[in-house]
Amino acid sequence: MPYNSAMTKINTLIFDFGNVLVNLHEEEELHAILEDLGKPASGTMAEMILMPGGSEVFWDVMRGKTTEAQMWQMMADEWDIPFEKAKEVMQLIAAPNRPNYPLIEFIENLKGDYKIGVLSNAGDATLERLLQWYPYNNFVDVFVISAEVKLAKPDAEIYELALRMLDSKGEECVFVDDLLENIEAAEQHGILGIWHRDNDETIARLKDILGEA
Repeated sequence: MPYNSAMTKINTLIFDFGNVLVNLHEEEELHAILEDLGKPASGTMAEMILMPGGSEVFWDVMRGKTTEAQMWQMMADEWDIPFEKAKEVMQLIAAPNRPNYPLIEFIENLKGDYKIGVLSNAGDATLERLLQWYPYNNFVDVFVISAEVKLAKPDAEIYELALRMLDSKGEECVFVDDLLENIEAAEQHGILGIWHRDNDETIARLKDILGEA
């Protein structure tokens, strides 16, 4: 049975970028990047890369308090490498050329039938970089990028902003994210959350909710 009922009309789909629409690096790949640079898996920059959730620098970038360019300079200074090398490393990590094609293709087929948004914790230069790899703007109606709006998931205000920008009510929306805490925060606004761990599972859940099966 589809999720939809006569009382619930889903008209808006919202997706995260990292590890949802874009496949990020696995932890072992991040360690390999550090090894290739000859850098230890410790210190401010390494901890930001390996354990971003606990990094003050990471959250300052996500909330737009620190620009990505400033963060690249911090890395260059700490690691004693050229600014351009630091920029290259962090763009490789934050915005890799790894579109999640199976999920993207499914979403593209829904364009026109639903409002589609992206709600992502990302730096101020990330969206421009990602659009170089794939034309997400061909099917996304609204991008809410944390650094641009000075808010970050799971802050309640960023979900409220996304709803206003999409002109949608919480109960009309589905939100797909790879982090459970972000899903739980969305659900506080009446948004139906899907915890993304696998493409097949997520697509099957969306089909069920939307009655697309």
